[in-house]
Parts: sequence; structure tokens; C-alpha cells
Amino acid sequence: MPRHRWKEAMVPESSIEPQAAAPIRPRVVFADDDPLVLTMLASQLGDAFECVGSAPGADEAIALVESHRPDLAILDVNMPGGGALRATREIHTRSPETAIVILSGDDTRDEVVELMNSGAI
Repeated sequence: MPRHRWKEAMVPESSIEPQAAAPIRPRVVFADDDPLVLTMLASQLGDAFECVGSAPGADEAIALVESHRPDLAILDVNMPGGGALRATREIHTRSPETAIVILSGDDTRDEVVELMNSGAI
């Protein structure tokens, strides 16, 4: 009997076969003052992302990001509390690891540049 054979016999079967890990979904916060948009975002992105909260304005979005530290925050440009510009600046300062994506139907080029300079992508 080869010398190494006893080592194989002592290893439990379950540790030999690789275990399939559950897929990790990125954590996200949604912020928009339109409840329909929040519902649609959660519905459309719910399979790919874990929603840790949704907010109707900048203040709530900032608080959610600070407490949950999500991977991603999706922010509407125009919402109460200073909109995406204020939220982007605060989130970028308080949770720099959180990626910030801006959602809007209409922007001016200047708004887009200012948001990107504040930390949005």
C-alpha cells in the first residue's frame, strides 16, 4: 500500500468535491421622488441586485448609503433635498466605495459634467 493512501482515506468526501457558492448580488440603493420609477427600478433590477433601500429624496438616499454601504446608488437628477448633485457629493465623501449612477430623462451638458466631477459615473 503506498504511503500517501491513508491521507486520502482521512479526507471527508464533502471536502473533495467543490461546493457551488451562491451568486453574490451587488447591493444597491435607489433614489427617485417618483414612486413609480422606484417600483420599476426594483422590479427590473431586483434579480441582478440586492436592493437595500429606496429613497424619495437626497437626504434619505445619503442616510441609506451611509448606513448600508451599498456597492451602487442609482440617483435621479431632480429630487427633493438638493437632488443628485448634493447626494452625489455627500455619498462620495461618506462612502467612496459606492459607485454612483445618475438617472434622468433630461439634463443639460453642464449638469452632467458637474455630476461627473462630483463623483458620479
